Amino acid sequence: EFSTHNLLFKKDYVSAIIDFENIRLAPRAHDIAYFIQYRYKKLPIFLSEYRKYTSFSHSEEKLILPCILLSNCSSFWWIWEHMEKRREARYRHLKRLVIQVYYFNHLWRRSRD
Repeated sequence: EFSTHNLLFKKDYVSAIIDFENIRLAPRAHDIAYFIQYRYKKLPIFLSEYRKYTSFSHSEEKLILPCILLSNCSSFWWIWEHMEKRREARYRHLKRLVIQVYYFNHLWRRSRD
């Protein structure tokens, strides 16, 4: 979120914007999974462009889809537990999540062949 406690100043100017809310020690695949999980149809294009600028081992790349699936499990739990009073929204979000998981599961199985 953009607020004063996430800003670093140098004299009277903002010199950096930081946010450590979801900081964790994890493989790079987790960061890519977090970024791509709601843009899932763009994963092949994203990886193609990503490879142009940094090396990414095959084993690291194979972690992306399991990381996305794990993140979706967490999202599923949060939606189920915390949206009880907003049943229509909860249903809509869960339905979208199930479609995403189906798509990622299909990609993951195909990548293992």
